[in-house]
Amino acid sequence: MRSFIFYFLLLIAAGELNAQLSGNNLLEYQLGNLPETDPNNLSTHYDQLNLRYRYKAINASVRYEHFLSQTNAKSYHKISQYQLQYRKNGLDIKIGNFNEILGNGLLLRAYEIPGSVFEDEGYRVRYGFYKDIRGVSGKYHGKHVYIKALRGNMLTNELPPIIPEEDRRSDLVEAIESGISYYGQTLGFILMRNTNSSIIDNFYSLLANGGFLSFFSYSFEFAHNLEDGISPFTIDNPSARYGLYSSINFSYGRFGMSFEYKDFQRM
Repeated sequence: MRSFIFYFLLLIAAGELNAQLSGNNLLEYQLGNLPETDPNNLSTHYDQLNLRYRYKAINASVRYEHFLSQTNAKSYHKISQYQLQYRKNGLDIKIGNFNEILGNGLLLRAYEIPGSVFEDEGYRVRYGFYKDIRGVSGKYHGKHVYIKALRGNMLTNELPPIIPEEDRRSDLVEAIESGISYYGQTLGFILMRNTNSSIIDNFYSLLANGGFLSFFSYSFEFAHNLEDGISPFTIDNPSARYGLYSSINFSYGRFGMSFEYKDFQRM
């Protein structure tokens, strides 16, 4: 851990005055246990340290987490996240751990709830509340066109850090999303593959969103699996896997209405 802190300090010493180092630390201490569970006075604490460094178009970050318990088998300490990012002129490249949402999130949603600590009822181990991807991603946003691509292993957040990392990240996700925008309307598509030890799943998704005038907006996404013997557009086959999300919104002054329709099968 000291080597990472020293590395960040060296970057600042070598950089110009516009370089910036920031960070925060979350510490949670707990004394006590579940009713009728030994020991009654169980003492545990969780700590999460986040460090971020920025210099011009370069951003770097690292997260250290540990959980110390009187039950040694439930204790851990590790570098849980790291990232190097380059962002300039509409281009955004990330290597390491990152969050990403494809479309409206029907196929992929990697996220974090900042400042939250998760504890599974079975393992009784505390750790950060996030579900990230570890790999590489690239985005480009132009005036009328955008494209993003990613490849990485998704975290299964229900499994705590005391479980081997290869078991917590058994799913490999590969995806590309692209779209065009004109006059406030966007049309796009997604292709995604999910691979684990037992199966390979392929999906596509069609997207549309935008608005008219100043009081009406909409969003639509239809996602479907690509599987032999099943039409990629059918929704009446019980073996098909699809998701449909649509919403429309009206607003005028202080008055607003929102309507949503969802239809999911085996997603």
